[in-house]
Amino acid sequence: MSSRDSVFGDLFPYADRYGVIREFPEHGRPREEILAELGEIAAEEDAHWETGRCSGTMYSGDHAHYEFLTAASAPFAHTNVLQRDICPSGSRFESEILAMALDLFHGEAVADHHPDETPCGAVTTGGSESIISAMVVYRDRARAEQGIIRPAVIVPTTAHPAFDKGCHLFGIDVVKAPVDPDTTQVDVGFVADHITDSTIALVGSGPGRTGSAVRPHGGPALLWKLPTGTDPDAIPAGRALQVRLRTGFRSRTGLAVTAACGFSWRLIARLS
Repeated sequence: MSSRDSVFGDLFPYADRYGVIREFPEHGRPREEILAELGEIAAEEDAHWETGRCSGTMYSGDHAHYEFLTAASAPFAHTNVLQRDICPSGSRFESEILAMALDLFHGEAVADHHPDETPCGAVTTGGSESIISAMVVYRDRARAEQGIIRPAVIVPTTAHPAFDKGCHLFGIDVVKAPVDPDTTQVDVGFVADHITDSTIALVGSGPGRTGSAVRPHGGPALLWKLPTGTDPDAIPAGRALQVRLRTGFRSRTGLAVTAACGFSWRLIARLS
């Protein structure tokens, strides 16, 4: 078997057992048959992480809770939340998610630093959209408030690839900061040296999986050089930081969140 076949075989392990649909089928399948097949697949995949040898992919691990989540979402599986006049539940669910997120990140602190502004947010489809949304907000804000027409962000080489995607889409230059292979921490000196009048954001890549660390942002002295935003990357990092911030934790990097301008289990912070 070639290495190519081996790789694709790992990505499509069910092809031999269940076949591959390559065109729209002429006839449907019995519902019971479909559910049985999906049940077999789910049981096998659950077995991989139920051993405990899994990091950052599955959360909770409580099957009773998973059943509750399934039951809670099932009545709305067919709804189109774009039609808020027909499905106003979407507005309630989204607003409550945002309210809880803003509470976790001390959204009330916005009034102390920007009394004319109101903390807000948006629910996204996942990490990539959250990052991309933050990049366009930083770009537009820098353009409107500071007249920056050639914006740049400083990104650790280990950060999420969606930063490259977002910057490519919205015309933002990317400056890649090196990361120490032993400590997995970003070179703060490099970051400080590369902050310019066109820098609109710093990315502090956080622990996405085991073996990684929260990257130091360089403390207040470095952050005060930056007039816009900072984005601690990685979904598990966002979860950890939200709990620590809620309990009064302040990291040795000196980063403290005072206002959130975007959130979807990913911290998008605005500096005070």
